[in-house]
Amino acid sequence: MLRRMALDLGNPGFDRTSLREQCRELLRDQIVDGTLGPGERLVETRLSEQLRVSRGTLREALRHLEQEGLVVSDGRGHMRVRTPTARDVLEIYDVRIALETMAAVLVAQSPDRDDRIAQLRESLASLKADRDPLAKTIQRDLDFHRRLCELSGNQTLLDTWTHLLSRIRASIVAAGPSLTPGLATYARHTVIVDAIAAGDEAAIRAVLLEHMHEAATRIANAAQDAGGPAAAGR
Repeated sequence: MLRRMALDLGNPGFDRTSLREQCRELLRDQIVDGTLGPGERLVETRLSEQLRVSRGTLREALRHLEQEGLVVSDGRGHMRVRTPTARDVLEIYDVRIALETMAAVLVAQSPDRDDRIAQLRESLASLKADRDPLAKTIQRDLDFHRRLCELSGNQTLLDTWTHLLSRIRASIVAAGPSLTPGLATYARHTVIVDAIAAGDEAAIRAVLLEHMHEAATRIANAAQDAGGPAAAGR
């Protein structure tokens, strides 16, 4: 059931663009936190009533989410939440490896590397928390990786990573709650910062490859186990 949020079309403070954006943001949040589960059909009449927006506004929001790879059309005019396949996961993580390795190398090569390392360690500290809800655990993990990309100083790299963020989160959530606690640990991430601090490019590449490969394999296996016709998602 979609958590109810009213978007008042009669409010003069909302124009069509802001309504579409709010609708898109809400639906995106519901998908990535698992409230709208993989494969779930998105019924326009029900959603437009729950969100109190026109079906036209809802369709515009759904088109944006389709472009992001979060929803898919079944070819008959119906939209469903995308079910990540093993291939989807592996492709996403291939791109993550490339982007985050580049970010880490740029941080290691920076003239103010020590300051950036200190900021990374500060971000890393949040992963020491345990027994957090799943959504918060995922967010802490991704906050660290986003910070790594920010500290690279390469805006295009950060923009590209950010564009993948919804699909990264959705694939993690779809894998189920049992996987994330073992992946989002302080110990698994501190070795990344240590390699950057040492300025060893080969070590950076090796550590990030191992880090991402383990996550991708476990999440992809979960996607494979949940497969079947609905998991094709393409």
